[in-house]
Amino acid sequence: MIHRLRVVLPSDSVVLGVVLAFALAEGPFIFLEWKIQQPIDIPRPGLFVVRFIAVFYGCWRFTNFYPATQPAYLAWLERSPWRAGKALPGGPIHLVWEDLLPLSGLAVMGAFLGPLIPYQCLALFLVGYLISLSSSSFRNGTKAFGYLGLFGVGLAIRFWPEPKVMLAILAAFYLVGMVGLHVALKKFPWPFFTEARSTQELQKGQVDSCGWPFDQLKPPLKPGRLVSKGDGLMIGLMTGWYLFAAESLWSNPADQLFLVQKGFTIGVGILASVRTILYCSGYAPPISLLGRIRTFHWIIPGYDKVFLGPICTILVGLLAFDRFRPAGLDDLNFLPFALAIAIVVTLDTGPSLSTWRLTGQHRMTVSGSKMGGEYVKVG
Repeated sequence: MIHRLRVVLPSDSVVLGVVLAFALAEGPFIFLEWKIQQPIDIPRPGLFVVRFIAVFYGCWRFTNFYPATQPAYLAWLERSPWRAGKALPGGPIHLVWEDLLPLSGLAVMGAFLGPLIPYQCLALFLVGYLISLSSSSFRNGTKAFGYLGLFGVGLAIRFWPEPKVMLAILAAFYLVGMVGLHVALKKFPWPFFTEARSTQELQKGQVDSCGWPFDQLKPPLKPGRLVSKGDGLMIGLMTGWYLFAAESLWSNPADQLFLVQKGFTIGVGILASVRTILYCSGYAPPISLLGRIRTFHWIIPGYDKVFLGPICTILVGLLAFDRFRPAGLDDLNFLPFALAIAIVVTLDTGPSLSTWRLTGQHRMTVSGSKMGGEYVKVG
């Protein structure tokens, strides 16, 4: 039993550090409350500490035992006779009864801060665990379970003022995540990691850079879209969903409105800017602006199509104003949905990055990252 506890527990130094951090943050307040025999109604640093510890421990509990986070362990496991259904040699990924000891410690620390804080600490542990579990699903062939898990975390955050409901939701989605983990382990070894390792072995000894302009002329190792249209749709929906869920973290409606409005405005601006920079860095128009005016080539379809995505993203932002909005929808309900649409437009509007770089009517230039003499002399 002691050995199994040592497997799932962090190291002694980590446990001691957690206890000391909480004692230093909360000890003076606990002593003062005991001294004056009444609670102190001020923001408590211990609350931040215990919440951070809960999320971090949830992430650690998954990633520390998931084979893909340890390349040597993963490579060894692929060559071993291990198969799904057997215990993992590095320790269980799923929660076991030995996890009750550290989770009880979290709950005890939370109990010093309020009657509902223990439920909140356990819920935040599951938030960290489920985010890590869901993130792993995109590389082990269980993407649908990953998106489902992320949706569940957002749903739980939406019920932030009710920690018991939040914990119940996360417990339900933990069970769903375990089904996804079982499916993923049955697909082991995972093609994504074996292919990545093969690519790295093929590239050993090869020159990373051929110099300008050959680095821009060479085709990508994996041609196609950086993000598939299906993933672009889901990323947009998840981002909008999380912005909507985050409203519940503030109780003041004015603060909620500020969060949503600023999140939407900044998000749209970043989306349009990043896409434009990503596509245009090192790929200039075939002629200058003055040249367009003088030759009456004001629009060059083969180049200007690169601005279609950013322009559509900005249009979504403009159409989100009140006068263009469907009746009965306020900012709190509409702007997260509008942000989702903006992200989908940014990620799914053509051309794809590889298609643009290989076939666009542009003039290749030396980007800032290539300055410093990285040229190849020809002729």
